Amino acid sequence: MTKNVITTVREMLPEFKKAIGDELKANRFVRTAITELKQNPKLMKCSQMSLLGALMQVAQYKLQVGYGAYVIPYYNRKKNVSEAQFQFSYKGLIDLFYRHQKTKSVNARVVYENDQFEFEYGTDKYLKHRPTFSNRGDIKYFYAVAILQGTKEFAVMTKQEIDEWREMYAKSSDVWDRFYIQMAKKTVLKNLIKFLPLSIDQQEIIQADETVKYYNPETDFEEEPDRMDYDAKLDDEFAKLIESINKGWDILDYSDKKIRAETKEKFGVENLHKLDINEDNYLKI
Repeated sequence: MTKNVITTVREMLPEFKKAIGDELKANRFVRTAITELKQNPKLMKCSQMSLLGALMQVAQYKLQVGYGAYVIPYYNRKKNVSEAQFQFSYKGLIDLFYRHQKTKSVNARVVYENDQFEFEYGTDKYLKHRPTFSNRGDIKYFYAVAILQGTKEFAVMTKQEIDEWREMYAKSSDVWDRFYIQMAKKTVLKNLIKFLPLSIDQQEIIQADETVKYYNPETDFEEEPDRMDYDAKLDDEFAKLIESINKGWDILDYSDKKIRAETKEKFGVENLHKLDINEDNYLKI
């Protein structure tokens, strides 16, 4: 199996060359991809078409595996198969921003408890950060700032918000465990993107982050298969509870052990505020 996957990646060189547009860079891309495969045995167990799809996404954005983008293995319980997921790294996302002609500056930073830090949103919004370079204390915030032609925006997230986002959406802890600060910076940067005037092409690129695409030689990609996200019909009792919460009615004590246990058993999460109901009363986790 190992030999087959690596051989297939080597044989894909002409396709990677078309995507990257440079023979030398395409050769380096293949070498880097094979090195990543050898160093991460879990990738070798992924669906081959999902692995090739993830690699092709990296190539199309002219990045390198491990240097601008990650290919992450995760187990799809619904399909009972391991799949390879494409992810931008923090530096890869920054690199994509600087390819836009209107970008003047974009970065994300960490704020520690002993830094001088203050910000305010609204009509007179501002952000000031003066780092302390000794005895900085624990991490308190992450923020991102983008300066585009005619636009300056920033976004701030607490460490707790970052950790909650990770718990809710990260399908694999591997990259977060190894590169926590970089992944946290990327998260707050993606939060900032919501407020920026991006082109349709840029929006599509950002939406490609953390997706699974199956490679199809005829069309580059097939439609993404069902993933661990799923829709399930809610029973009336829980639908009413969650609908009430979404409307802001403070009717439920989340510390109630019985409710937490029932929620975890039914939906795989402990707190109902992590569930979202769409207009058809379907559950999305």
